[in-house]
Amino acid sequence: MSGRDAAAAVGLWALFNALLAALLLGFRNNLVEMLSWVCAVATLLVIVALALRSADPRVRRLPEASAGALLLAGAVALLVLGAGVGLWAALIGAGLALVGLVVLAREASE
Repeated sequence: MSGRDAAAAVGLWALFNALLAALLLGFRNNLVEMLSWVCAVATLLVIVALALRSADPRVRRLPEASAGALLLAGAVALLVLGAGVGLWAALIGAGLALVGLVVLAREASE
């Protein structure tokens, strides 16, 4: 599954998440949960936009073949874990994110 097919599947997932968030709005008063759902839906919509863009073969990239993408994925995981594990994980994740972004920028300029 790639391109527009993937965008449709992820878009459906975003719709279901938005409906679940709307349903929970009436039963939950926790602001953190609501913000988490909004961020999840926003992230899915960004993924849909990227999947639609990847359908054009002229702008298609292979991020899985990139060391920068791997570093950035590890950085995001450490940043998320930093909320529960501690500040050290968030700081390491921030450093890895910076290195990953530099590597991706250098790869894009080649």
